[in-house]
Amino acid sequence: MIKSIIATLLILLSVGCSNKSESIAQVTTTNTPVTVQEISEPKVIPTPVPQIIEPTAIKNIAANVPASCFSWSDGCNTCTRIGKEKASCTTYSCIEKGVFSCLKWQ
Repeated sequence: MIKSIIATLLILLSVGCSNKSESIAQVTTTNTPVTVQEISEPKVIPTPVPQIIEPTAIKNIAANVPASCFSWSDGCNTCTRIGKEKASCTTYSCIEKGVFSCLKWQ
């Protein structure tokens, strides 16, 4: 629809040129009604976000993890509490572990 409106406007603009043929001059003298239609807003279609599945293992929570720390990192893997004594942890193999840090406090 937009392409046809643009084509019509281009034709109308070309009529304004100084070297008109008689057939174009006749077209310009007719009062052809032009209808303008509003275009609705484009619809946004949500796309699903791909889920990254990380390998995890259930482990005992180490003694150095504060009880109020819900999620932590040992500098390589991240763990999340799933109980008082258990955590779900990623299982990446690391050459060097970094510094322990609590990522989310309860």
